[in-house]
Amino acid sequence: MILELTFAVIFVAGPAAFWVLSKQDATRRYFIVLWVATVGLLAGAYGVGTYGINLSLGAFHTGLIVLVAFWLSWIGMLSLIMLAVKRQVASTAVRRVAFAIGAIATTLPWFGLYAARMLAE
Repeated sequence: MILELTFAVIFVAGPAAFWVLSKQDATRRYFIVLWVATVGLLAGAYGVGTYGINLSLGAFHTGLIVLVAFWLSWIGMLSLIMLAVKRQVASTAVRRVAFAIGAIATTLPWFGLYAARMLAE
């Protein structure tokens, strides 16, 4: 059940979040906000990973929070790249291809999680 839920979240919520984040105007202020959010998620993942057990979160919840924070920071970084492409490239075709590659790239953590599960069994 948890594997199916993870699959649905990664293949639906990931591209949807990427779409929302990368469809905004590519302003300097939005770049800074998205960059700070991405770095903040990475710092939060590190903090929870380091001190999560001490905060009585338990191993499962600590791991889940770290994975979700890393995944969301991955989507934030892909959105930053897409916004940079949008700002620098005038060709609509190149923008569409870059957007499609970015949306597909949001699902890459699924393959890592699935491969780890296959090796663990």
